[in-house]
Amino acid sequence: AWATLAALFAQVTPLSAGERWQHGQQLHMQSYRFTIRARSDLAAAQRLLWRGIAYNITAYMPNANPRYHDIIATTGGAL
Repeated sequence: AWATLAALFAQVTPLSAGERWQHGQQLHMQSYRFTIRARSDLAAAQRLLWRGIAYNITAYMPNANPRYHDIIATTGGAL
């Protein structure tokens, strides 16, 4: 079960979107960068919820500005 760690403000930047087939189903994939204030309690093993959609965190890294971190997250599901 997933639990809410925190509600945060973020700058959201779309990175890519596309479609692919897997096991006979068409999947729509989306990838975004979420820029947040730096935190020490987040990890790539967690998930992110934005606008009611769960995103898998694929990278969590420092931003060029040390006060911020970037989260790269993707989602995908059957159409």
